[in-house]
Amino acid sequence: MLTLTFLTDNTDYKHLLKMSDEILNSIDSKLSAILGLLVDAREKSDNPQKVDVILANAGLRATEISKLTGRKLTTVQKTLERARK
Repeated sequence: MLTLTFLTDNTDYKHLLKMSDEILNSIDSKLSAILGLLVDAREKSDNPQKVDVILANAGLRATEISKLTGRKLTTVQKTLERARK
């Protein structure tokens, strides 16, 4: 019978959680840097795109954009629809 000892050994489990947190923090900081660059480019543009459109172009869905920006989902959806026209 195969057993997974790392799940029963508390120290190994804590080590895995610490590694997961470190990886997530690393991803978060990199995404924050990319978002900062996108915002900087937007501000320097003669014809800046709305933040919702930039985030959508980066691959976020309207629901995610709504949560991230604190705007109503319907407002975000309308903004994205207008930008597609």
